[in-house]
Amino acid sequence: MKIGVLKEIIKGEARVAATPETVKKMVDLSHSVLIETDAGVQASISNEDYKNHGGEISSRDLVLQSDLLLMVRPPDDKEIIKLTSKQFMVGMLEPFNNDLQILLKKQGVSAFALEALPRN
Repeated sequence: MKIGVLKEIIKGEARVAATPETVKKMVDLSHSVLIETDAGVQASISNEDYKNHGGEISSRDLVLQSDLLLMVRPPDDKEIIKLTSKQFMVGMLEPFNNDLQILLKKQGVSAFALEALPRN
């Protein structure tokens, strides 16, 4: 499976959806992991750190073509309309944002909102 980690586009958002250690775990499970260029910079994680753990640094356009997209916050609408029904998203996907949910449903993307996970 091709897994993509997106750089956050919301101003002030310093988090990143995967660390080099989690990238290594995914690579060890025979997945290829594409990291958007500078995705971890705001979290003090360099591109080199990801490469040293088996990640491949790529453009946003290539990362958005991954089978599974990992993110903290959702991408913008212009990017969502390029996604397909064969893709999955995991992140803080604002489950009460009706416009976003309608757009994801229209594209057929399987989306998993971390806010909806049980925390027991």
